[in-house]
Amino acid sequence: MLDRDLDVTHIQLPTHFKDFERDVLKKCMDIQEVMEDHVAVGFSFGGLTLSYMFKARRRIFISPFWSVNEKWMTSSHEHMIKLLRVITTPILKRQFDKEDAGPLAVDGDIFGIPERLSVRTIDEFVKAQGRLPDPRSTDHIFFSHQDKVVSPTIIEKRVDQFSLGSNNYYGGHMFYLTRGRKELVDLILEQIENGFDQSHSAN
Repeated sequence: MLDRDLDVTHIQLPTHFKDFERDVLKKCMDIQEVMEDHVAVGFSFGGLTLSYMFKARRRIFISPFWSVNEKWMTSSHEHMIKLLRVITTPILKRQFDKEDAGPLAVDGDIFGIPERLSVRTIDEFVKAQGRLPDPRSTDHIFFSHQDKVVSPTIIEKRVDQFSLGSNNYYGGHMFYLTRGRKELVDLILEQIENGFDQSHSAN
């Protein structure tokens, strides 16, 4: 984005929190409230959070965390999480390995991803996913059918249900670790720039 001479405001979301609306969403909305005309891009958990934010001229979602991959979450898991949501200490080992990041991933690519999550945080994820607002017709989604972190099935259903623009790519959860990443990044930038008429800056 910087190479395209775009102005960028970057928000790093927390990986441990007790209340999605208070600890994550409100802080992002406070930042967005003071921003001028902009296009918003949300990756993974950022895509889930962006689903609740409507001020941007256009929204681009990349591997949005609209549902946990079916590999990790069953109805019995959800029931257990609801029962144990009072536990706020990160005790659950993450189910995310280097291979899930993408074909080009190395060990350093998952540095910074927490090794453990709290039951409360996971429950807040699931609750936010369960009450997603309807999207906007101008939303555009990038996702991979090989993603083992989020649910490609849920993403595709939402794309079809609301007739949203989308691009599929071959790889894992992290779009920048795919073999066709140069072409993919060009497509993402194209969608961002399409969100503007004559403006030459984006946030």
